[in-house]
Amino acid sequence: MSCASDARGWHGKWIQAEGVENVPNTWQIFRKEFVVETKPATLMARVAVDSKYWLWVNDSLVVFEGSLKRGPNPSDSYYDEIDIAPFLEQGRNVVSVLTWYFGRSGFSHNSSGHAALLFDAYNDDIDISSDDTWHAMLHPCYQAMDIVPNVRISESNIKYVADSKFDGFFLKNYEQEIPLAQVVSSSAEGLIGKLQLRPIPLFVISVLKEYEDVTFDQETRTLSCRLPYCAQVTPYLKVSSPANKTIDIYTDQDVVSGGQCVRGQYITRDGIQEYENLGWMVGHYINYSIPEGVDVIDVKYRESGYDCDIVGTFDCSDDYINELWRRSARSLYVNMRDTYMDCPDRERAQWWGDVVNDIQVVPYVMSQSVSKLTDKAIMELIGWQRPTGVLYSPIPGNYTRELPAQMLMAVGNGFYSHYLFDEDSVFISKVYDGVHKYLHDVWELNADGSIKARTGEWNWADWGDNVDIDLLQNCWYYLALQAESFYADKMGNADDVEEITNELQLIKDNFRKNFWTGRDFRSKGYTGELDDRANALAVICGFVEDDIHEKVLDVLMNNFNASPFMEFYVFRALEKLGHLDIALDRLRKRYEKMLSYDYLTTLCETFVTVR
Repeated sequence: MSCASDARGWHGKWIQAEGVENVPNTWQIFRKEFVVETKPATLMARVAVDSKYWLWVNDSLVVFEGSLKRGPNPSDSYYDEIDIAPFLEQGRNVVSVLTWYFGRSGFSHNSSGHAALLFDAYNDDIDISSDDTWHAMLHPCYQAMDIVPNVRISESNIKYVADSKFDGFFLKNYEQEIPLAQVVSSSAEGLIGKLQLRPIPLFVISVLKEYEDVTFDQETRTLSCRLPYCAQVTPYLKVSSPANKTIDIYTDQDVVSGGQCVRGQYITRDGIQEYENLGWMVGHYINYSIPEGVDVIDVKYRESGYDCDIVGTFDCSDDYINELWRRSARSLYVNMRDTYMDCPDRERAQWWGDVVNDIQVVPYVMSQSVSKLTDKAIMELIGWQRPTGVLYSPIPGNYTRELPAQMLMAVGNGFYSHYLFDEDSVFISKVYDGVHKYLHDVWELNADGSIKARTGEWNWADWGDNVDIDLLQNCWYYLALQAESFYADKMGNADDVEEITNELQLIKDNFRKNFWTGRDFRSKGYTGELDDRANALAVICGFVEDDIHEKVLDVLMNNFNASPFMEFYVFRALEKLGHLDIALDRLRKRYEKMLSYDYLTTLCETFVTVR
């Protein structure tokens, strides 16, 4: 029997092991033994946890790192759905689950406070949904490290104290006794909120792979292992060792901009042993500290990430531009997983300014499945909208300060680009009310067509100096209104279309009067150097007429304040002015330092800092 998951009731109950205190970095083992008389054609299992899980059925690994970081909105959670029938056997069967409860909210996860498992799988003949007939225990090998990640990251560092009694806990014939589980809630949607079906694919997982190169520094006793490119990986080792030797595992991006990133630590038992650090890391190198007396038999890694491929290609006669494209594509991919991310090392946060830039380029680079990640990002942003109408990011998580410029980027360039490339107008009806409320209840126009200044909780628009924030916000608001006019037309809201059209005309009629100085666009009160990024947006908005073309071009040719975050718009502006040659020349100059580092396969957050 196969049913649409949202149409059927939940049989499972929330369970956890005895002694669980819901503290950060809690790992639990769950097992259920059952008999199958007749193997079903399908058996859909629905699995929900606060953070992450790994699922085995009869010795087969079915899901590697299941679940999504919590937070379609501030109250609710996601669940996965998997057909486990292909892994079942007639007669005795065993389902095993390892769960990891973060217990930290951070900038990309909204902790529920509950380290529990909900497993739901049944048909007319089989019901193996989670209840007090399951077995569960705390996994004692997982312990707290002295070093912890910075507060932005929801994951903990993983310390594993090896004990052979727990090797193979997931195997069908595992013999160690495990106590019965405890039911902590009988209501499927009463513990971590309402449950929404995971909107993106399960992560793609590789087999264990060989490193590109492995070198050992005898003085520091560091085994340095080079990856083929910057990637999301789980490191593996096989060693022969006496007990109680400590092996630290970390990447070349262990500390970034002063923020501690994730790392692992393995404490050996006696003999030959294998270990895979299940918390993914990112970098170009994986480093293992090898104590005296430890003999390394093998080291490998498993790559994982969002289930899409780099299918776009680019090739021209300029090798520099070709390499920039390759590193850009790799940067784009490594910043996707549960959500889009601003960086996969220090924050792993869905900052919406970065998301907007991603949305505008992923269709040229990635396979079609990435549109589901974009749709998820949009629905989460609207799902976290405050009752006042204010939007903020990064979400999900515990960061609650609005960055006004990024939110205008989101509802304008971000949402519109998703429709433009995906041609999916369904999402517009889901977000329209939220967009309209944000643009018209939160923001206001002055009589002269400028917006009333808003700082939000963090009035940030770009890295670096000489940021004309008021001019940038006026341009982003205009672009957002243009997008909203399109949404309103798609919705058939004629009154809204008329209102928005009038506002757009008011802004356009007065823009030069409000912001043109005779040599550049700038807002009243801004006394910094010429802002290339803000003038670029004025071009993109269509505010640059022929008589000031050359002066604005001069601003864009001779001012270099934009960071990589906003450089994209300077390039687009130069192209719109008809000077692609100048845009390409600027591109070469701006990225010259980054591309001079041959070992890098991705791009950096700023032009002045190379990790």
